[in-house]
Amino acid sequence: MGVYSRNLYETANGAGLRSELAEYLAVSGSLDDTVERLRKRYGVGFVPLTSEEVSFWLALADQLYQFGQDHEAAFRIAKDLIDSGEAMRLYREGGLEPDALRAQARTLRNLRKKWETPAKRVRKLPSLKPEPFLLEIGGVYTYPTMGGNPRQPAQVGKRGYAGFRADATNAFICFNAARVFFNTEARYFIIPVALFRREGEITVEDVVRAQMITHCELDRRAFTPLGGWMPFGAKRFEAVAPVKIGEVDPLPSALERLFGQSVHAPLSRTDGPEDPLCMNFGVLSNIVRSHVWGGEEDRLEAFVKAWSSA
Repeated sequence: MGVYSRNLYETANGAGLRSELAEYLAVSGSLDDTVERLRKRYGVGFVPLTSEEVSFWLALADQLYQFGQDHEAAFRIAKDLIDSGEAMRLYREGGLEPDALRAQARTLRNLRKKWETPAKRVRKLPSLKPEPFLLEIGGVYTYPTMGGNPRQPAQVGKRGYAGFRADATNAFICFNAARVFFNTEARYFIIPVALFRREGEITVEDVVRAQMITHCELDRRAFTPLGGWMPFGAKRFEAVAPVKIGEVDPLPSALERLFGQSVHAPLSRTDGPEDPLCMNFGVLSNIVRSHVWGGEEDRLEAFVKAWSSA
């Protein structure tokens, strides 16, 4: 719907704030800190304002109102945007049709009127507790794959994981684990390898001597290893069904040179790939495999001190 929507929460900023503000309020000890963090996260300044920033302040104020939170500066900015006509000016400059402009004006009037009286029903904040760590640091795990991919939580149904028929077993190593977002959400630094064994047992030695999965930029002949910080919640753990087969002792400094990021702690809750285990390989030819796997030097062996059996 863009930033010009009759529904405040159909804008990109509005939808984001509606899904995130409650979590920030639940774990932050300071309302000022919460507003400042969100302002920086959404790249919002104070002046001059864009239409996207207008939607941020209006949605922020309305969400604070619904949770019974009184942040003077946020409400002052939102009210001034309406009272001064600045919000409507930006909507007009956005090329809205007359009917849409009239609808926007009604939305702003209704918001302004609503904010003058306390909310009749205040929304409760969620209770966020530190997520338990499901993977062990240095753990070597195997998991079933189909066409190169693990099972996904979205595939589960009344009859199990519909359409998933394991055709191979692959492996990954969890090099580190940490919590982000006020020490509540677990993240793991995971590096998958290219085994996809169809028969026989996989050993820790097989894993550390295997090639890492890489992206290949053919024009630069550059191979970028796939891996990094990612979430691995209970539903994903159940779906992927990892089995620990042993442990390794990683070399963080070597990994940081390889990945160009810290393996000691994630930078934020959004840092890293969403799911480096899921590559949509399908059926790979020998030529494609060489592009995906990289060269002989791209083996995990160079990044661990030692390994042991489970």
